[in-house]
This record gives sequence, structure tokens and C-alpha cells, in this order.
Amino acid sequence: MIIKKMPYQLLMCSLQKAMEMKLDHSFIHLLEDELQKRRQGKTYPSHKTE
Repeated sequence: MIIKKMPYQLLMCSLQKAMEMKLDHSFIHLLEDELQKRRQGKTYPSHKTE
């Protein structure tokens, strides 16, 4: 899925914008899940928050 290929910062901005625009909850949930995985180090460890 394309979300897994997105840089971390773009993923965060996309989530914020999706929430502002009140987009479909399933899309927002996908973004939140990917961010959570990255924060836990399960995917793309180079994109972890500091």
C-alpha cells in the first residue's frame, strides 16, 4: 500500500489534513495505524520519532 512508502513527515501532515477535512474515518484509521507502527519501531525504523 502506498501509505507504507510515504515519508514519516508526509504521513503526519496527511493525517492532520485528513482530520481537518473530516475525511472518511477508515482512511484516517489507516494513517493512524501506520504512524503507530512506526512509533513502535515495527516499520521503517529510520522514521521513528525522537
